[in-house]
This record gives sequence, structure tokens and C-alpha cells, in this order.
Amino acid sequence: MALSIASLSHQRILEERNEFQVVEKSVFVLVRVPKCGSTTLSTLFREAYPEAHHFVINGRGFGYEQLTGIEKWRETRKFHRKLRKEIGCRTPEAAWETIDATSRQDDIVRGHFSYDEVKLREAAAKFVTLLRDPVARLYSDYRYTRQGFLNKPFTSKLYHSGRQAAAGRYSFEGYLDFLEERGFRYGEFLTHYTVGNADRSDPAQFLLDTYYLVGTVENLSAFRARFEEKTGRPARDTRQNVTQGDAPAEMSAAARQRAEGFCAQDIEFYHAVTRLLAHN
Repeated sequence: MALSIASLSHQRILEERNEFQVVEKSVFVLVRVPKCGSTTLSTLFREAYPEAHHFVINGRGFGYEQLTGIEKWRETRKFHRKLRKEIGCRTPEAAWETIDATSRQDDIVRGHFSYDEVKLREAAAKFVTLLRDPVARLYSDYRYTRQGFLNKPFTSKLYHSGRQAAAGRYSFEGYLDFLEERGFRYGEFLTHYTVGNADRSDPAQFLLDTYYLVGTVENLSAFRARFEEKTGRPARDTRQNVTQGDAPAEMSAAARQRAEGFCAQDIEFYHAVTRLLAHN
């Protein structure tokens, strides 16, 4: 098996495991939807599987296609830098091949990537994700993105003109205006990340049929119980990384109504998933 694409560190992992032969294995694939308890999810698996090796890989990000000019160049450079740092590869294709070659049973692949971006061949993927009320997720994303912009040095703010700058400069409703005007399909955020872009007749049922484990931020206790039942491992309460002031109760009635219309597709998907979870 050719391993020229692997980083030196991952080559050493492979040599130590003596796994040059093809073996049947499955790995956990944590689809970490931004602002949906993704840090909590990673910590839970890290503590429950201390022996596992973690592969961190991130996608280009939802809305990358809408970027232009220096903003797109900056995001592309950041994407490739992270890929080289975390996996030791220059392309996503090479990174997934490296994960296939070096992973072992119950290793963990995690990152902000979508279902469509997972390209495993030798290892079977046990998909895991957490969902969140779409309006709460969108508002939390706005607050998080706004904080990131406001914390930048003054000179750095001058050349920012994209989504982060809009969050930093506009109200929540102004931020929604920006997303709509530029074609950012943030109202389909949960669906895009967890079931991909394919036209599915019942995306909620597809999610539960395809994923090893699904839960919601609003009911983490039920998620931990299902985790313990399926894995036989303890699941400590690990809720982390809550953005200060991201409670949707802060929104005005008009802003909430606007957000509900913006997130209509994801709201339908989220409620369908929660209904299915309640009956499983």
C-alpha cells in the first residue's frame, strides 16, 4: 500500500500498529455541526475512548462557494494550512486516504465537515452528530462570529467585508439581510451538514437510518444514555464552549419571526428528527 501521501507522524503510527495489510475496521465519524455542541461531542468521545487516535479534518465551510476576492483566497489558504497541520496532506482526497490507511478500530475522525465530504473506503464509518434548534443555532453562530470580528485588531477589521464583518457591524436582522442578499443558504445548515446535498424524500429518516448515533443539544441526557447503551462506555456530562449571551430569548419577536422564516427547511428537518428520536 503506497503511503507517500501520509505525514511522517502518521507513517510512524502505521508502522507501530503493523497494519500494512487490509483489515476490516470501523471508525467513529463525528460530524461536528458548528454551534451544535461540537466541542461537547468531541470531549465525550475523547474521555470515553482514551485509547483512540483522533484525526481532525475540516471542510471548506458552508458558504465557501459564495466567497470572492481576498476573502476566498484567505479562507482557501487557511483550509490548506489546517489540512497540512492536522493530517500532513495537501488535498482533502489525500487526507481521507491517509485516514483510511492509518486508522484502526474505533479511532475517531472529527471536524466541521459535511456528510458529503466523508470519503472512506477501507474503514466503515459510524456517523455521529448532535443537532440543535435551528433558530438558536443561527443566533449563536451570529454571536460567535460577531465576537470574533470585534476581537480583531482595528487594522484587520479594515479589509474584512464578508460574513464575519457583517456579523460584527450589523444587528442580527441586518446579518440575515446580508446572508439572503449574497445567497448564503444558512437556512439549510443542519440538513446540508448531516445528510448532504442529495435530494432525499425523507432526510430525517435517512439520518436515523444512516447514523450510528444522533442526539440534540436540547436533550443531551438522552443522547448520553443512548451513547452508553450502544457503546457500553460511560458518558460524563461534558457540555462546553457556550457562547456568552447566545440565548435566543434575547431576540425580539420580529427578529425571531424573521429567523424562523429563514430557517424553515432546517426547522422542519429538526422537528422531524426529534419526533423520530422520541419514538425510538
